[in-house]
Amino acid sequence: MALIHLKSNNEQIAKRLSIPETFHSLDYVRPAFLLQKILCRNLIMWDSIGNTKEWVMSQIPELIREIYMNDFDTVDKKFGMRISLEEIDFATVALCYVNISAGAVFSIGFKYAGTGNKEVRDLILFYIEMFRKVIKTATSVPGTLQSNTEPETKNQVDRATIETGLCVLAFSLSMVMAGTCDIETFRTLRILRKRFEVEMHYGYNMAINMAIGFVFLGNGAYTFNRSDKAIAALLCSLYPVFPNSPSDNRHHLQAMRHFYVMAIETRLLQARDIDTGNFVNI
Repeated sequence: MALIHLKSNNEQIAKRLSIPETFHSLDYVRPAFLLQKILCRNLIMWDSIGNTKEWVMSQIPELIREIYMNDFDTVDKKFGMRISLEEIDFATVALCYVNISAGAVFSIGFKYAGTGNKEVRDLILFYIEMFRKVIKTATSVPGTLQSNTEPETKNQVDRATIETGLCVLAFSLSMVMAGTCDIETFRTLRILRKRFEVEMHYGYNMAINMAIGFVFLGNGAYTFNRSDKAIAALLCSLYPVFPNSPSDNRHHLQAMRHFYVMAIETRLLQARDIDTGNFVNI
């Protein structure tokens, strides 16, 4: 649907990709799918994609935002007349918050692919730091993620969700800074690579190394285009479901990871004669 209506700004189609905004809808949501939903919705509503923290926050429904960002007492005051604290699934709310945030930043990566925009770079770096240091990661003890009625465990997110989000943010950063050889971007990606080298998950390491390659695309001579074809190729290449091994094709055909080559364009500045159209030496 996103590719059929890419950049169409069709609100009626975008509304079909619904995001939970009520307690009832939270009971039936799969948080992992919200990343793709937000991305697809924004690819349709292309012109509305912003590049600020305020825009990213606006993508998160007020219900999820209020529950995630406030303490138990504040949540009880705001929603106590509608639902008791014991009935609120804080783990699901936290997963929704994280996935929607990652999807919104991923959308920004597509919108500003190949621009080298440093304001957008700094925004993505902020969210990478948030995912690394601010968001609480649940321990490996069974049942810890569900016991979220204590301040220490509220908003905990499983490690797989955090690391998937970090890979998505790395893709976003590398798309924006593709071919720029930016040192700050490279430093951040090296930190992420060291994090993933500990457990050597194939998909996460693949994502980070792809991102590093994008930053130094063609030794700085190439970057990404933002045509419809290029955006579609990048979406196929950077699909945010990561394999466990090179032969894992259950959710995404691994050969499609190479589709990014169809989005590449040259960054070289070439002078032409205005009358003949021929290249000239300067």
